[in-house]
Amino acid sequence: MTDSSDRRIRSIVQAAIELEPESRTAFLNQACANRPDMRLEIERRLRLADRDSAPTMQAEDDAEATSASGALPHSGQEYKAGDRLGHYEILFPIGQGGMGVVFCARDTRLEREVALKILPPEFSGDPERRRRFLREARAASQLNHPNIVTIYDVAESGSAHFIAMEYVKGQTLARSIPLTPDAAIDYASQIAQALVKAHAQGVVHRDLKPANIMLTPDGLAKVLDFGLASQTARGPFSDQTLTDISQAGAVLGTPAYMSPEQAEGKQVDAQSDIFSFGAVLYEMLSGQKAFQGATPISILASVLRDEPKPLGEVVPGVWPELGQVVERCLRKDKAARFQNISEVLRELQTARRQRSPAQPGKAPTLAVLPFANMSPDKENEYFSDGLAEEIIGALSRLPGLKVTARTSAFAFKGKTGDIQTVAAALHVDHVLEGSVRMIGNRIRVTAQLISARDGDHVWSERYDRQLDDIFAIQDEISQAIVAALKVKLARDEPIVRRPTSNMEAYQA
Repeated sequence: MTDSSDRRIRSIVQAAIELEPESRTAFLNQACANRPDMRLEIERRLRLADRDSAPTMQAEDDAEATSASGALPHSGQEYKAGDRLGHYEILFPIGQGGMGVVFCARDTRLEREVALKILPPEFSGDPERRRRFLREARAASQLNHPNIVTIYDVAESGSAHFIAMEYVKGQTLARSIPLTPDAAIDYASQIAQALVKAHAQGVVHRDLKPANIMLTPDGLAKVLDFGLASQTARGPFSDQTLTDISQAGAVLGTPAYMSPEQAEGKQVDAQSDIFSFGAVLYEMLSGQKAFQGATPISILASVLRDEPKPLGEVVPGVWPELGQVVERCLRKDKAARFQNISEVLRELQTARRQRSPAQPGKAPTLAVLPFANMSPDKENEYFSDGLAEEIIGALSRLPGLKVTARTSAFAFKGKTGDIQTVAAALHVDHVLEGSVRMIGNRIRVTAQLISARDGDHVWSERYDRQLDDIFAIQDEISQAIVAALKVKLARDEPIVRRPTSNMEAYQA
């Protein structure tokens, strides 16, 4: 979006805020004539402006708002600020879902804020509920990924059973839609990356919906609430456990986002999540649910019987490529859908490249991942981390190059995955990775620069040095890499520098 477009959008939003709802529609019809993309962005900003403040990590929609007393409705037990569950101190309520109530709490041991999901007391005596609750923790705790909420602990205190998890500041996707195509692709790609990780470990989410996706202020999407997650045959649980939790004929989930096989109470797999993903993406782009009805039963009937209205008719001007992705995700026949979520992610990235081609002279973007410590002594990891930090600092001073912040890049430390997926998550077109090996007083460092467009190596080098001065070695290697990258990242046009106006400096 250009600066002039953003200024125009902000001026329209400001004017629309002052109008009554009935007058606002006519105003927007005139101001956004023939610009459906701009209309979507303006309506999104108006939705945010109309809310006083969005709740943090709210697990459901408006029905989960807290009561005037500060307690959650129908929680079964009113916890209040200052109450303790083990070493967790309740701070305030956040939201409520089908699998439990959620509070923000303080971990008194580690001095950090966490989210506590507490199984309602009326269900504590239900063995089936407890098994599903524990199973949520087991399934989600395996999924270490930047786009998945991290599970810290599962415990019980007295009669209370609860999970301690990462506390995410922001708002749900449900409170942010509709989105522009660019924003939709950005968040949808991150959601897909979370599902790639989950499916690779045999975990099916089974209740993917906008209310179960958090958007942080810095643009990160995090999938939460694996309360209805189903382990596939590749997962770590036995067939007996799977049978206990997903009995034949049981319908678990949210009707508007269920796959046909899930709506019929059949066993689900990763392709059920692909259907749900398509329903979420449809809503992200259109602001409407793909399947609607007056009651849950009528919604399920629509899922089984109806085809959603084509996106192009709901949102004139929507990218045809996105409409095709949604259509294929929402096919009733599993065999006609995408066969895995990685295919969906590739199609989304292709659509973005086709609509946003690289521009000559555009500043290149780069992320430096933590260097892997390949030494027998794992305590040498301080050197590999320090080396990556030195390179980030040196590259950040290079004019015309945008370098991802250390905090964002180091979120991928210790994680294995496709470089193109990592680059998409960090919004960069190049990734620098490497490894460090120390033996005795010798050190070997390897570094590779990889293109996010095709995954090819652009440049690589190996450095063998004596381990005399750690800081001198870090500086030497980082400067050598910077010198190499000055050439490799020049792209179609060289980085333009303003010449000095000081003649004495020019001659020197």
